[in-house]
Amino acid sequence: MNMQARIEGKKGASAVAGGSREPGEQRAINVLVVEDNDSERWRLSAMLTKLGYGVREAANADEALSTQLQAPSDIVVSDWRMPGMSGLELCAAMKTEADYRQPYFIMLTGMTNPVDLIAGMEAGADDFIAKPCEAEVLRVRVQAGARIQRLRGEQEHNNRLMRHLLLKERRAMNKIREDLELAAEVQQDLLPHAHARIDGYAVSTLFRPAQEVGGDFFNYFQLGPHHLGFYLLDVSGHGVAAAMMSFSIAYQLSGDGDSAGFLMQHGGHGPEPVSPAAVVATLNERFQDRHDRGRHFTMVYGVLDLRDGSGRLCQAGHPNPLLIDAGNMLSKLGDGGLPAGMFQDASFEDTPFHLHPGDRLFLCSDGVLDRIAGTHGANRAHDELGRQLCLEAAGSADGMVAVMAEFLGGEAGSFVDDVSMLAISRDAV
Repeated sequence: MNMQARIEGKKGASAVAGGSREPGEQRAINVLVVEDNDSERWRLSAMLTKLGYGVREAANADEALSTQLQAPSDIVVSDWRMPGMSGLELCAAMKTEADYRQPYFIMLTGMTNPVDLIAGMEAGADDFIAKPCEAEVLRVRVQAGARIQRLRGEQEHNNRLMRHLLLKERRAMNKIREDLELAAEVQQDLLPHAHARIDGYAVSTLFRPAQEVGGDFFNYFQLGPHHLGFYLLDVSGHGVAAAMMSFSIAYQLSGDGDSAGFLMQHGGHGPEPVSPAAVVATLNERFQDRHDRGRHFTMVYGVLDLRDGSGRLCQAGHPNPLLIDAGNMLSKLGDGGLPAGMFQDASFEDTPFHLHPGDRLFLCSDGVLDRIAGTHGANRAHDELGRQLCLEAAGSADGMVAVMAEFLGGEAGSFVDDVSMLAISRDAV
């Protein structure tokens, strides 16, 4: 049996670099020995096998390239001077072609001229061993190479794992984005028409969420033959959680299902709207934050008698509704009140108002005031809002919303907070 056969027979017992398997190590370190001198090649192979490395052999550079392509080794120990392609050229080839898997390259050389060493390093050599090669020198040099290759392997594994996780996260984010876009479409579909005319009154709305979906919601609807119900609510927070809560509150205010008797009651002359304060009190009870998550909402809910313009509204911690008469005199409605869903025993009150011909009523979320405050300062936000609503162009519900939309600027997603508004105007005689 020749030396090569004896060496191959010992490979099954090979462990990791350095002769002992470290915790977590999964495979042996393989070394390719490239040497045209048979006895020297066998000697090197025997020493490396004894140290616990898997060993492959090549008698020249061409054979080494072929072997590395078929069964890549972690470390290459190559003689510099060989017939045909030199060790220097072999090193350059393996270091420049990705197919050779970038082995740790140790050059065996009898040359000590600095120029030659620089040439070897420029070709990609990682280390040098002077000939004749001593066993201990070979051991520590190959052991250092094994350590580096092990670290490279771990880094490559971690990089692959990171790429996999990033790809998985990107797919998950794309799915979330698709779901949010769908939720935004659903939210937009649930909102009422932006403009409407109802029995001598005009209603106009605007909604610009801070994210794909928002916690603001509003609606207007007929309550029996003679009344118009309307509300604007703002759930604390942003995004999906706030939107889901606003959807739930909106469902309660729709009068469907279990809430069929929620907004109307039987009076002396037939069905009549329930007091806005009573409606808000019921919502406060149904949406108590019993898990202390800081979830609550502010709102204005109101009822307008379409026959004479008289109305009542309840303000629950929401920005004051503004009433602008035909002569552009502005007044605030309500005294603030407590947010709903925060305190079990909170009480709420009705505020009466009257829309005469030419009068307008304006409701907005605090996102509108925050947007104005960001430009004009918090102390001037209410004054600036009132000034805009008293402009000649804001003489109707549509005009107020158009003026405010232009004044605020920006598009959906460009605001820190959700922006919503609802305006009602009574036609002038």
